[in-house]
Amino acid sequence: MIDSQTISPPPIQAESPQHSKLLGPSRGALGAFLLSAVILLVGLSVSVDVEHASLFGVEGPVCFLGELGGDLACPSCGLTRSTSLILQGEISSGIALNPNGLLVVLFATVGFGLGALSFLSARAEGLLQRFSQRAGRLFMTALLSVWLFRLFT
Repeated sequence: MIDSQTISPPPIQAESPQHSKLLGPSRGALGAFLLSAVILLVGLSVSVDVEHASLFGVEGPVCFLGELGGDLACPSCGLTRSTSLILQGEISSGIALNPNGLLVVLFATVGFGLGALSFLSARAEGLLQRFSQRAGRLFMTALLSVWLFRLFT
């Protein structure tokens, strides 16, 4: 008698390359792609100057820490305005407001590109995952470094 286990092929696991090619990019890759796209689109759509930002006439959010302790109390004060200014071509004004805006633009652009490529290649999805991990750590380090520099200068 023939054993049924020797005839049937092994089941395809969710992590196998064959399965991921059939389903497209993972949720993480799709999420990174969409988040990057939203950051870039909103950054380009915001009406911004050094003091204010508004989106379709709605004034930007007020930072609780910034309101209580001034611009130096919040490590990310000015980040939205900085990102929008840089995306809209006012690079020096954006960097002067918060240098981390340059990192947001860089990371969002690379994340968008790798996210788009992950629809075509499993290798690009792996690059996107590694990039996301490293970019997160680098951004947090830069955010805290700029904040400490502002506090002590």
